[in-house]
Amino acid sequence: IEAIASILTTIEILLPAHAQEEEKMKITKKYVVLTTLISTLLLAVGSAYAAPLYFPHVDTTSGWQTEIALINLSATKSVTGTLRALSNAGQQLESKPITLPPHGRSQVIVSNEFINLTRIGHMIFESDSNTLQGYTKFYIDDVYRVAIPAVKKVNTSDIYISHIDSSSEWWTGLSLVNTTSTAKTVTITFSKADGSPVATKSVT
Repeated sequence: IEAIASILTTIEILLPAHAQEEEKMKITKKYVVLTTLISTLLLAVGSAYAAPLYFPHVDTTSGWQTEIALINLSATKSVTGTLRALSNAGQQLESKPITLPPHGRSQVIVSNEFINLTRIGHMIFESDSNTLQGYTKFYIDDVYRVAIPAVKKVNTSDIYISHIDSSSEWWTGLSLVNTTSTAKTVTITFSKADGSPVATKSVT
């Protein structure tokens, strides 16, 4: 199954297996809100585990911190799995075993639990359970804070992103994660409000 994403019209990007590419349209302030909203849409099939949770963007640079949280919805069964930290090129850097009791919750501050902080691009939690939910929280203490759900719904067709902003106070970040074992080709086309294309972007 190919992971195809599109911004307003279509997107075409070549991503290596388990790789992430973040497109920064324009650097201004408060990128996390739009980046994380977009990242919840970008998912493809590919794990051998029953119900992997994907955390498509991790940032521990320039004052930002990332919190990963896992919640076991089962009232009767514990869940044991592995939280894997990967680079943007899809290379596994580190892993951490995690066990959650029934209705249990685990919170991981990436900068406290992992070593290769600046190389971590995204994370995957793999287990044999389908009773898990989670979220990613990005924050700068006393400045910004936003949380979004972990991704586990599969996309198999175009993705339309209905709003982007590049202004004096905002920039839009796009995180793409290929969760399969084969390379995927995606093409990004940027469009005006009337639907007419203005630019395209290919990424490897």
